[in-house]
Amino acid sequence: MLRGLGSCVCCWAERRQEPSGGASSAPLAESLLSSRPSLQKQRQQAESAALAPPDKSRQHKSSSEGPWGRVFCCRRRAGPSSIEEPFSAEGAARPREWGPWVRPADNLEAEWQAVQRTISPEEFAKVMKFRSVVHAKGLDSHAACTAAGSEPHSRQASTLVRFLRARGGDCEAAAKMLQGALDWRRDFDIDAKLRAWRPEWDEGASARVRLIKTFTFIAELGLDNEGLPVFLHRHSQADLGGLVREVGSEPALLYMVSMIERQFEVARARMLKTGNFLTNFIEIHDVGNYGYVGGYLSRGVGAAAFFKTASPVLDNVYPERVRVCFLVRMPLAFTAVWRMFSPMVPPATKNKIRLKGYAASSWMDEMREFIPEDVIPAFLRGDLVSDLAKATPWGGFVPKDALHTFEKDASTQPAGMR
Repeated sequence: MLRGLGSCVCCWAERRQEPSGGASSAPLAESLLSSRPSLQKQRQQAESAALAPPDKSRQHKSSSEGPWGRVFCCRRRAGPSSIEEPFSAEGAARPREWGPWVRPADNLEAEWQAVQRTISPEEFAKVMKFRSVVHAKGLDSHAACTAAGSEPHSRQASTLVRFLRARGGDCEAAAKMLQGALDWRRDFDIDAKLRAWRPEWDEGASARVRLIKTFTFIAELGLDNEGLPVFLHRHSQADLGGLVREVGSEPALLYMVSMIERQFEVARARMLKTGNFLTNFIEIHDVGNYGYVGGYLSRGVGAAAFFKTASPVLDNVYPERVRVCFLVRMPLAFTAVWRMFSPMVPPATKNKIRLKGYAASSWMDEMREFIPEDVIPAFLRGDLVSDLAKATPWGGFVPKDALHTFEKDASTQPAGMR
């Protein structure tokens, strides 16, 4: 494993210390050395330098000039810069054996190492190339990456992997997609809005939050077998159109985005703790027509307008977030609803969708491969009507002027609320 790690990867690479076991160098050092032109000459110089006392001032300048330097270098981390020379990821594409995970103190550095340990050398080489493209386009200085309270999205390895995968490894297309996502984050001011939304949600005192919590159809069930959050969406009971009518589309979007952002926060914390990169999630969508909430088709049609607007945001700003999506208890009536929503689902996501019938036996064996059985709700583990009748979240039909009712009196609940 990596030894002699200093305040940044550049500083550590310059020391060129021999790791235990006699390996010639560690993989990040190889990546740094291979990111310069005249690769063969550079390696010859590195071999000579390993036998002589290092000139630290020259080495730090050299190793901090490439894309890795822009990501990690303690002297060059602040402020935009340009890449004067082309990037070569040849050194990054070599298979390596990894020892126990020792987390570096710097989160960005730790994230890149975790990604390198987890994905294939070939894909890592493409991510390194993508990183140089992103930097060359000036996205490091984008307001969505530099504003107070924002994350350095353009320098986060896991973010780059997701966007690159979403565009099939095409660096230019992925960079265009990333820029669009950053533009949306800046224009919508999502970070500031989430900072205001989360305390409001946790306090649960505002009329709009109480209304959403009363009629919500989404719940976090627990953690999957990998330690990541699993969410259940009960479209079977949902009146999303009614929620949007009462509270507006922005609070509804903030509610959904806040859950997605939380998923990624948990995934990043897990990655930094374990050294294993995994940032996509298991979702369960219950679409059964149980008859507890009327107007199955009309509720589905009522949700279409919101999803038509929100889907491009969710898919383009948060791509490659789904690992497996279970659609369970599909009735015949859902065929018409699916026809409406299917065009909004990215092709890559469609390949991850598991369409299941009514009986729990049609999905339980596969679901257990991803989710501990005690995390799966009782009404999905079996087909008992008694379990279904008390299943949560309940959702429910949202009465007209429900928000006004909540605003008028915090103790009053609208008629028809379960």
